[in-house]
Amino acid sequence: FLTLLEPILAIFTDDAVLGVSAVGRRLSHPDPWTRAMLRRIRAAVLENEGDQVGARRDLTDAAAGFRDLGDRWGLSEVLSSLAEAHLVFGDFNEAVEALEESIRLLGELNPDDCCTSSPPLHPGWRSDAS
Repeated sequence: FLTLLEPILAIFTDDAVLGVSAVGRRLSHPDPWTRAMLRRIRAAVLENEGDQVGARRDLTDAAAGFRDLGDRWGLSEVLSSLAEAHLVFGDFNEAVEALEESIRLLGELNPDDCCTSSPPLHPGWRSDAS
């Protein structure tokens, strides 16, 4: 957890230079969960700075890291942010898929949660829907 402290602090102090630098210095960390979370944190820093391309790249990498680990919470959290990033680029199908997977993962973690009892996102929201 201490490895994440400086990068998280950079988010709260709105110090993008510190945030990007702190993450970069830590990406060789031996723990894959920490590396995935560092990418998620850097995505937040980059998004705050308007670097949507960089943010989406880091979110994609973070999602892959959490997926490889089987971490449903980490993956769900990243997928909801990744859906927003997809929307910025007009990739609506990818956004819907990311949100649906995030909701499904939340349901696996807490089946009694109210957000998981609703039906999947409306099929008409997909750009390829007829």
